[in-house]
Amino acid sequence: MKCFWLVDYQTCELEKEFLSNTAREAALKAATREAGTICLVESQNGKLHVFKGTRVPLAEDEQNSYTRARNISSKPQVSKIAYRNMKMSYHRNRLEDACREFANMLS
Repeated sequence: MKCFWLVDYQTCELEKEFLSNTAREAALKAATREAGTICLVESQNGKLHVFKGTRVPLAEDEQNSYTRARNISSKPQVSKIAYRNMKMSYHRNRLEDACREFANMLS
């Protein structure tokens, strides 16, 4: 499992930490909680990932007793829009560097 940090690149705040096998898996977890631009930092090896995330309503044939009982009405959907390998590990006190890179990637 790898550690991914969900970062708000505008305020440079660490919003959430996800343990996932892939960046896409972590982005799906983030899209479940929020829609919009998802900026992930892979802390061990310095990879920066940017995804566009949305929540899509479940189709009628996708709903079943499990989804109805747990009030699940939508599913996350993500697409990767940017990636950069910085080839260095990140620490929580160096998030400003990652935020600057995210701003460059998204401009």
